Amino acid sequence: GTKPTDPAVEAILPILRKVSALDDKNIKPLNDPHRVYFIHEVGAFPLRLIEGIDKMRNIYRSISQSDANPLHTHQENRQFKDLLPAPQEEAQVKQNLSLGVALGLINTVENRATGYAEVRISYPDKQTGLEQTQTLGATLQEAEDALLSDANVNLRNVLSDALIQIGKSAVNKPDKQSLYQRLIAYLEDFKQNLPNGADNPTYAPVRMAIEEYIKVHNLFIAPAVNAQPSVSTPSPVTPSPSTPPPSPTTASSENIEKFRKLAQSCYKKGTPTATELQLLEKFRDKYGITLVQAEQIAAEFMAKPNPSDSVQEYSLMFRAFVENDGDIDFEEQSQLLDLQEELGLTTEQANIIEQNVREELGLST
Repeated sequence: GTKPTDPAVEAILPILRKVSALDDKNIKPLNDPHRVYFIHEVGAFPLRLIEGIDKMRNIYRSISQSDANPLHTHQENRQFKDLLPAPQEEAQVKQNLSLGVALGLINTVENRATGYAEVRISYPDKQTGLEQTQTLGATLQEAEDALLSDANVNLRNVLSDALIQIGKSAVNKPDKQSLYQRLIAYLEDFKQNLPNGADNPTYAPVRMAIEEYIKVHNLFIAPAVNAQPSVSTPSPVTPSPSTPPPSPTTASSENIEKFRKLAQSCYKKGTPTATELQLLEKFRDKYGITLVQAEQIAAEFMAKPNPSDSVQEYSLMFRAFVENDGDIDFEEQSQLLDLQEELGLTTEQANIIEQNVREELGLST
């Protein structure tokens, strides 16, 4: 307090009054005799309004985007985090924005008339087929705010539909691999151009959006494990005594064991991420491990598919396609063939599963 009995407090009070704007009414005594607490209020929100905050947030966004001079003039308004967790729809909009940038649907370009940068979304018009372009803002943050606004529901849907169409268009393995590599190349370039790389807080949400998109559309195709090739019996050749047989491997046993430990760590939690596979490939090259050796070592630690799970997964997809319209079209057949290869099912096993599903549904072949 302002009238202390402790000599130490009495000595420090004049210093506090001198170096700060504190007045006597803001200096309060505490029960802790060993500490001095300084409290600075950054912001406050009345809890009685928490029930309607989601509605207030939507109204605020609409006003702040439509009015050149919004309600507040605080230049650091974004230092205050959202009081409520973002709803699923809002989180999806933010992910779609990152994916739109990664896949070239949203670009930052210069407006030739004004000379200023603009973030634009491009999409084909459903009625004319002509490319339509709309400006979302001057920065990606403004573009995010624009997409979250209720006034731009149509744009949100356009972006979402375009992303779904791109994912569905990757039907066969080459298409999936091409789209996968395109996303991974963008993510790597994005990380390299960020200050502090992957440690920058901006990186994690973008990576999460790309990972989720890869999983939803099954774009990642694990490297196939080469089966032992059938070798035709060559004509017997008597080796020259002076010519030693070629060495089966260029890597030392020590390097192979090092790579085996890395592969075990990489696959122990299931399917590794794209970043982990890239890192494993770097060590494969560093240790002089051949591709065949690497695939054989990786096969030791890859999760072996459960036959019953494979049958159930194939059966579920086939049932979903058949129940839709009673038939299997070209695109659905392509997806079934990809899944059959991925699950390691033979054609005979796939035919039996399909026949059983048709019989359960009362459909003739």
